[in-house]
Amino acid sequence: MGNGTNWCAASLGFIPVSLYSAIRYKERLTLLKLGALAAGVGCVVVSALTNSHGGATLASLASMLGYGAVLVAALMLNSLNSIAIKTLGMTAGPAQPVQTSRDNNLFLPIMYTTCFLAALADLLWHRNPNLAVGAMVGFGAMAAFGSIIGMALLAMCASAPAGVVFTLSGISGIVTATLVSVLFLGEHAGIGWYGTIGLGIVSILCGALSSDSN
Repeated sequence: MGNGTNWCAASLGFIPVSLYSAIRYKERLTLLKLGALAAGVGCVVVSALTNSHGGATLASLASMLGYGAVLVAALMLNSLNSIAIKTLGMTAGPAQPVQTSRDNNLFLPIMYTTCFLAALADLLWHRNPNLAVGAMVGFGAMAAFGSIIGMALLAMCASAPAGVVFTLSGISGIVTATLVSVLFLGEHAGIGWYGTIGLGIVSILCGALSSDSN
């Protein structure tokens, strides 16, 4: 299987947290919120198909089921941090949609410290001699800085409806990466590119229009 399905599963983490919030916190999934979710799923799928370069096919039903289970596990595990931020963010109170809770102020440093230690252990274990350390540190620092700021901003509005906040958070990253790939990296703007951008814009508009609904 190609990398597209992996990318798709890793990028749909806004679905479990939206369903979790609808069940636990009784957040209504209005038509606009459902539209944002549906367009978001379409954006991720189109992006995944566009970036999939093919690969080995799965030979048996057992291997297909096993691969599907891995993708579902990736989807669920990738959404755990969003579910944690949403749960902790509700301690700030739904009446205060833009306020970082005390619990999230503790959770985020713990999460990033754990990620750093895990990445460092993996790096030391594999000891790749061809690794460009300077480029790795530079791009790693840039990605870490952006991720930390983004997660901190996400935590500030975690008590707002998850169907809007987490969907827009997930889709904005895909749309930004898609734009950068063409505008600055010279990639071809094909049908998949326009589909990703178009569905991303639809998802963002639906989320923005539904921001006043609960």
